[in-house]
Amino acid sequence: MNDILLGQVLILSLGKGLYLKYRRCWKKLQGRRNFMTKVFISQPMQGKTDEEIKRVRDTDIEFIKTVYPDAEIIDSFIPENAPKNSRSGVYKLGQSIQLLAGADLLFLSAGWDKARGCRIEHSVAVAYGIKCYYAG
Repeated sequence: MNDILLGQVLILSLGKGLYLKYRRCWKKLQGRRNFMTKVFISQPMQGKTDEEIKRVRDTDIEFIKTVYPDAEIIDSFIPENAPKNSRSGVYKLGQSIQLLAGADLLFLSAGWDKARGCRIEHSVAVAYGIKCYYAG
């Protein structure tokens, strides 16, 4: 797809406001379409309902699929509760890092820099050479 056509698709599918938000990220991804197959999405989750999390995730996936139609999105949404006598956030972060180990690309959703778990996932990705792209 050329720049204009992809831009039109994004405007139609995401709406003009979200298109502008993702435009910068798309420019970075453009030309690297054959680079990766597995994408891990890191997004802020604390204080959000499952529906809010899934809505943002679906928007991120829609964007990723416009750039990489064959990308495999790693399901990093962990709805279950942590075992008793453990910290839920640490437990879920540990599971997320296990999933991140199989990723070719870490896609950091808007607001990632304000979320402790996302910052840790970013640090792990940088330390282990996983490519990172920033949506917000």
